[in-house]
Amino acid sequence: MIDRIYADFLDQQHREAAELTAQSDLVKIEPDHSSAFDLRDAFIQGLLTRGRRTAPRAPQLATPTAGDAPPSRYKIHLFCNGLVQMRDGTVAPANRFVVGVSLPPDYLRCAEAPRTLSLLEPVGAFHPNVAFPFICLDLAPGTGIVAIAYALFALFSYQKVQLNHGLNPVAAAYARQEKHRKRFPIDRRPLKRGGGPAIPAEGGGR
Repeated sequence: MIDRIYADFLDQQHREAAELTAQSDLVKIEPDHSSAFDLRDAFIQGLLTRGRRTAPRAPQLATPTAGDAPPSRYKIHLFCNGLVQMRDGTVAPANRFVVGVSLPPDYLRCAEAPRTLSLLEPVGAFHPNVAFPFICLDLAPGTGIVAIAYALFALFSYQKVQLNHGLNPVAAAYARQEKHRKRFPIDRRPLKRGGGPAIPAEGGGR
């Protein structure tokens, strides 16, 4: 039996996700009833088992199927300008990022980025606070799906960069170089059509 407060929260997230998707050309938020996080864990375990040093292509998710309960998992597609590291180590532009978001039953009491967020694409997303499939982002309990979308947009577009406690030291060194910092943010567009600047990610100061 789903808790009513939690169910109301999920209903609100569903509505707000649809509203933001309708008001933006840079984000699409869709319910995801597949097992993105289970596949992520299996993917990581496979890497450890095989002892591979480079990540293979991200696993393909099953097609979501509709359910009776409000969705608690989403895919956030961001069509913003960011960076990706190629297999040869070069850093190149990217303009699409996909993140899985899970809002479990205890999410209103406890929120942790590793349980909530999972980078699905691209594997080589290049940012100091990203190491596939993990994303370092401070989340308060009950942070809404729209706020998460804004925070991820600010992260991938380099509007906010946390250099002190990052996940990717190579990307952090890249971001510290003045010639690169002059390019930040890489994408200056507002997430919502006709809106103001993106909402900064929590704890993401330079």
